[in-house]
Amino acid sequence: MILNLSTVFKHRLWFHPLLFIGGLGFSVNTIASPLFTGLMSQDIFIDEPVADSCTVLAPDIEYNYPQLSAHLFQRHAPTALPSLSQTVQVVCSAPVDALFLTVETDPQSASLADQDPTHFGLGTVNQQGLLGYYQVTLDNAAVDGSSVLLYQTDDPSHISPPLASLKLKPIAFHGWTLDGRIPVKGQQYSVRLTVSPTLNSLRETQGPLVNGGELNGSLVLAFPFGI
Repeated sequence: MILNLSTVFKHRLWFHPLLFIGGLGFSVNTIASPLFTGLMSQDIFIDEPVADSCTVLAPDIEYNYPQLSAHLFQRHAPTALPSLSQTVQVVCSAPVDALFLTVETDPQSASLADQDPTHFGLGTVNQQGLLGYYQVTLDNAAVDGSSVLLYQTDDPSHISPPLASLKLKPIAFHGWTLDGRIPVKGQQYSVRLTVSPTLNSLRETQGPLVNGGELNGSLVLAFPFGI
């Protein structure tokens, strides 16, 4: 089977700046919106018009944090923040032979403290310190209303063993399949994305964040499809 891949739209995920309250007290001016709120949003970018097109149907994801106080940062261990899940549905104008989810860009890849390919950076603090990372889990996949499995591959012409759940990786194609032999052909695809942020220990942040800090992670997700 030959797949002609054409990226027709992209999704962007990002964390808006989050106010950090450190161990040293300081005043903050009162504003109408909540101070201790981070947002992760999704935008659509059209590359070029084509005869067959797909559209992503998903509201913006609002990620609300508790106050990030100094006690959340441990001396030697990371701290997991609550996860947030959102189902993304992709609807195509006609059935396609295959749909893939890929990571287009990760601007904060240099802010990681390890080489785990499922980690995405949350930016820097204390000049050279690394604030943390987040993972994106894919599960609850469906095509045209029927539950299917997911697979992850470096080559879109080859399928790896199917899984019910997997972690998003920056250099991989993530696809929908029934049996691990061929991609699922369909017109409506959906998958649940669960974003799980983790704060680094004081060792990676290079000490307490006495001068403040903010979450600054972002991803652009592309959706190539085969016709």
